Amino acid sequence: MLFRSHVIIFGHRTSGGGPLRYSHKLVPGDTVDVLGYLYEVELVHVVLARPAANVLTYPADLPGAAAGRLSLIACSRPNGLPTGTRHRIVVRAKKIANPTPV
Repeated sequence: MLFRSHVIIFGHRTSGGGPLRYSHKLVPGDTVDVLGYLYEVELVHVVLARPAANVLTYPADLPGAAAGRLSLIACSRPNGLPTGTRHRIVVRAKKIANPTPV
């Protein structure tokens, strides 16, 4: 069963090990593994950091809005490259698989 939740992960692109350093290279159809949960990227876009709804609201018209979904969020320049403080790159993905029980 796929959970109906929205997981939001904020991460650095150039400091703290840069876990989202290459988020601008993700494209629709790519998969992202978060602790064994697999998500399929639907949309990668850059938005203004304010208002917060730009970043936190999952677009209802994306297919993943009805199932488990993921947003990876990091600071960005308007062109999607690292890094600025006025914009955020947002990777939207839908859950496609839960971890396999051991």
